[in-house]
Amino acid sequence: FSIETIDPGRDRGGVLQLSLTEAMATREKLTELSNILEAHPGPVEVQIRLTASAGTSHFMLPQRVKVGQDLFGELKALLGPEAVS
Repeated sequence: FSIETIDPGRDRGGVLQLSLTEAMATREKLTELSNILEAHPGPVEVQIRLTASAGTSHFMLPQRVKVGQDLFGELKALLGPEAVS
């Protein structure tokens, strides 16, 4: 007998969650974020958790990405290491 574990890893789908504060969500940063995401097309959904003084909102972005070190590096450089999960 053998047991096969099923890994719903990001290489076949899943969700990349980005956390932003209201102050970080400038037009320039969001435009650059869009450019980064479009440069890494793939199967993974991208969600933004936006924290503002009125509370937290969640948004699904239209881009899907391929998760990898390049993408993580660019996102961390733009948004900071604590924004990517």
